Amino acid sequence: MPATPISHIGILVHDLEAAKVRFSQAFGIDFQDTVQFSGVQFARGEDKVLEAGAYAFSVEGPVFLELLQSQDNDGVYSRDRGEGVHHLAMLVPDTAEHLEHELAPHGLHAEYEITLPGEGCMLAAYLDPADVHGCRIELLNRVPGILGVEEQAIVEAALGLSNRKA
Repeated sequence: MPATPISHIGILVHDLEAAKVRFSQAFGIDFQDTVQFSGVQFARGEDKVLEAGAYAFSVEGPVFLELLQSQDNDGVYSRDRGEGVHHLAMLVPDTAEHLEHELAPHGLHAEYEITLPGEGCMLAAYLDPADVHGCRIELLNRVPGILGVEEQAIVEAALGLSNRKA
């Protein structure tokens, strides 16, 4: 199996706009506009919850930074997890297939599967950190519109996918 390139590093923050300013002032990192999402299904085993939230990707990359607004719930973006590195993301052509055929044989399983209800495909999955030495890995499906345009093009080129249809 070829190495899977790292797309981005997700960082959980309590104040997304303040974090964008801090990273910009301290490190010269610019961020795309904040994206609000809603109606995204997070499944943890049989438990399924529709989530809403906000994130912003850095302009510079790869590797990109994704700032994620923490949430007042007990989900994957819970404020109780504290601020800091939340996950490493890898872009794969098909998240469900990659989980089943490439990772399950090695004992790696999804902690959360992320879908848009009615779309019929898994957008992403967070691997269980217990399976990967305490590190949460996000497998991000190659779906147009999910990543920023620049990130999508750069990561697709790195994976040799830029001439394929989504």
